[in-house]
Amino acid sequence: MNNLLYSGSTLFADNWYTSVGLARELATCGTHLVGTLRSNRKCNPKNVITASLNRSQIFGMESDNGITVLKSKDKRDVLPYA
Repeated sequence: MNNLLYSGSTLFADNWYTSVGLARELATCGTHLVGTLRSNRKCNPKNVITASLNRSQIFGMESDNGITVLKSKDKRDVLPYA
């Protein structure tokens, strides 16, 4: 990743590596992170994680520094992250 920092690149990661903390760190280096979150990660916004959704609904929040956490539901809850 050292070559891609400060270049405006976007990193796509699975839920093993994705976290809000990592997104903050990468954002300070001019790099974007996209992926899915595990619901039990630290720093996840509680009201997004605990939101009760019906099928085809989406709920999300954006922080002051542009980090967005969404929750959607199809057959089960999904936490995409951008």
